[in-house]
Amino acid sequence: MYEFNRAWLPVLDAENVFLGEVTQESIAAYLSSGRSRGMKTSIVSPADQVAS
Repeated sequence: MYEFNRAWLPVLDAENVFLGEVTQESIAAYLSSGRSRGMKTSIVSPADQVAS
């Protein structure tokens, strides 16, 4: 993100189909939620929603 001066990055599957985006805000929310440390939260990743 920082290298290309962007606030978001696309999320693609193995066939390069667009699934969504990762934003600076979503990364900050994930890190502050506790999920990065294995704690359970109510935040659901868009990738988890697609996989279901």
